[in-house]
Formats: sequence, structure tokens, C-alpha cells
Amino acid sequence: MNPKRIALSLLPILALLLTGCGFDHPATGTGYEIHKGKWPFSSDQVYYAYDALNLITNELNVLPIHEADASTFQIFEQLGWAKDAKHVFYAGTLIPEIDAGTFEVFDPSNYAHDSQLVYLRGVVIASSRPDSFEILNPSEYARDSQQVYLNGVALAGAQPGSFETLDPEGITSGAYARDKQHVYFNGTLLTNAQSDSFEILTDGYSRDQQQIYFNGPGLGSTQVSTVLANAQLDSFEILNPGGDQYSRSYARDKQQVYFNGTVITNARPASFEILNRDPIQYTRDEQQVYFDGKLLASAQPDSFEIVKDAYELARDSQSYFLSEHLVKICHIQSFTVESVQNGTWDYGSIWGHDQDCYYVRDASFPIADPQTFHVLGTGSSSYGWSGSRYAKDSIQVYWSDTVLTGADPESFQMISFELAQDKNNCYKDGKVTDPAACKK
Repeated sequence: MNPKRIALSLLPILALLLTGCGFDHPATGTGYEIHKGKWPFSSDQVYYAYDALNLITNELNVLPIHEADASTFQIFEQLGWAKDAKHVFYAGTLIPEIDAGTFEVFDPSNYAHDSQLVYLRGVVIASSRPDSFEILNPSEYARDSQQVYLNGVALAGAQPGSFETLDPEGITSGAYARDKQHVYFNGTLLTNAQSDSFEILTDGYSRDQQQIYFNGPGLGSTQVSTVLANAQLDSFEILNPGGDQYSRSYARDKQQVYFNGTVITNARPASFEILNRDPIQYTRDEQQVYFDGKLLASAQPDSFEIVKDAYELARDSQSYFLSEHLVKICHIQSFTVESVQNGTWDYGSIWGHDQDCYYVRDASFPIADPQTFHVLGTGSSSYGWSGSRYAKDSIQVYWSDTVLTGADPESFQMISFELAQDKNNCYKDGKVTDPAACKK
């Protein structure tokens, strides 16, 4: 055979080998991967697998880093910094301005530097000085001999020599900081705050010798620290120390009551009390009842009480309340509350009934046969809620606020919080589903 023809016939095979071996990769996880090439057709190759699926292939996006030298490649952080003899990379991207020869990674490793500048997550910190750079706790803050930084941005006016973070491990997560002249919250200067007397209390409250502050509600950088106008420092107290400033935080002084840093209009501090905790919801004073700081206008404070172990259900001598809603009971003389586990019902659970109606949320629904009506057990959902959404009487079957048309009451039984069955069907969340689901 003609040698030239033989060589041409081998070209497709050689191309296939080069393609398959040169850019094949294991894609075992996200971050950097060094894949050994299959000699003699390809050399070792560095890849970076992104934590995102390719919408076409439904696989991780794995791309070769062409500039990387696999033989000298060094990974400092799987999803962050890496280098070879001549290049520096962050999250698989070449950072060309960094000098690889003097490159080092700080602890924590989202910070790094060369001989000239400091970098945070691949971005240069302008005018930073590596020789004096110090990472503070929490690591969002840092400083060198000339400046203080928050997330890599210089904090205008901050004095690095006296700068410190406050409560770095506590409930404010280090959002407060100060130097000898200023107080900051999330990098924002608190105007007129007294640095030398500033202290963090609990539940989102702080103070200095002149004012009370509240940070929240919110998380992280979405929080702000505000001054409680007209708060009385000499009588200020937190009513639920150790609680949660992101949801329900109460305090008072001799003139006002505060909910999440906001004054509760007309609340009476001397008689104000918290009725339930973990989480706190209902409170009262001698004249009013409140839910999450909002007035329950029709509630009677002298007879108001929490029902059983439920966080959100309460009553007085005349009415029932579910959260902030007044529940209109069809027949209060026969009304009964269904059992509850773990302190609260699922949002759609049947939590009570009387001779005429059953109750889901703050609404009532008619019962076909009151003499035989009963709720089918209780249980916990996958979301941690408890109670039951299923009930039946001799005439029909109920799921939450819906009648299950066609369900057989006589054979209908609850299997779990979501599942139930009768002689004809399997039901999940009140809808007919695959019979196999009820046999597991």
C-alpha cells in the first residue's frame, strides 16, 4: 500500500486521540483539577470546574486554564488562590498584575499579597502596604500602617493605630468597630457616637453616655444602626436579654416600650410584660394586648392567655386569636383545640373545631356531619411543622380547607403528615398520587 495513503488514513485516528486525550478531564468536583495527560499525545493540563451547571449538558462547566503550567502548579485554596512559576490565579482566572515570585497567601486565605500590594479575592486593595498589613477579627476588617479597610475598601477617616472591632464573636458579628474618635457600624460612621463610652448590650441594643442605639432588623450589611430618639439612659432595660434582635426584641425605659428599636405607641412601660418566649410573640400591659409589637384592638388583657403549647394561639374570655388575627368561632361553647407538637401547627393544619365548623389559619369551614367529625392524627412535616391537614366524618373527607371530592370516608386513613389512602386512591398533600407512594 502507498505509504502516503497509509499516513492519510491514520490522520482521523490521530485527531481523535489528540482530542480525546488532550482535553479529557475527570470533573470530580468544583475548583482546580490537574489532569494527567496520556503520553505521547497530550501533556498535563490544569482545569477549573465552576459551581454551576451547563444548561445544555447539565454538567459542571469545566474549562482548561491555558496559561497554567501543570508541572509547577500550586493550589492554596481549592476555589480561590493558586499559582505556577510565572502566573497567579484566583477562582480559575489569571490575575496578570501579581508578581508570582513574591506571591504569598495570608490566613484567612481570601487575602494574598506580593511585594507591592495586597489582594482580596482576586481584587487589588488600592494603596495597601503588605509589610504592615494585618487582618482583624472578623476578617472583613483589616489595616496597615496607613489605612483601615472593610472588605478591601479604605474606611475614610479611620485611625489604624487605635482601630478595633467590637464584639467580634458575638451577636452583632463584629459589625461595630471604633477608633479613639469614631464609632462605625458596617463601615458607616455613627455621627456623634462617643467612642470612649460606647458599649454593646444585647438583642441588638448598644449605648454610649448620651444615646441608645439599635441595629436591625436585617442581616449582615443590610442592617443599620439607628438612635432611639428620646430614650432614657438612666431607666433603659432590655426585657428579653439573650433573645433575637433579628425578629423580636423588646426593651423599655420609664416613658416608652420598644419593639425592634421602634416605640410601641401608647404602651405602658410599668405594666408591660412578655407572655411567651422562644419565639416571643404576645405581650400586654394593663390596658392592651400586642402581637409582635402590633396592637390587638379587641383583646382583653385581664383574661388574655396562651392556649396550650402553641406559640401563635391565644384567647381571652370572649375570643380566640391566631397570631394577630381575630378568629370568629362558629360555636364557642363546643369549640375544642386540636393537639399540637413542637409548639406550632403547620400553616395549613386543622387546629380546632366545634359542632358547626373546623378551623384552618384564621378561617372557618363547614362540617357535613358534626357528630362523626374528627381530625386524623398529628405528625411532623419535612419542614418541621406539626399537626394534621386531614380530617373526615361519615359523609366526606377534608384536606386543610378543601373537601376531597370522591374520597371514601369509611376506608380513608392517614399514613403520614403528607400521605393518606382509601380503598380507591393514594393521596399526597390532598391530591391523588401514585399508589406506590402509600406502600413504601
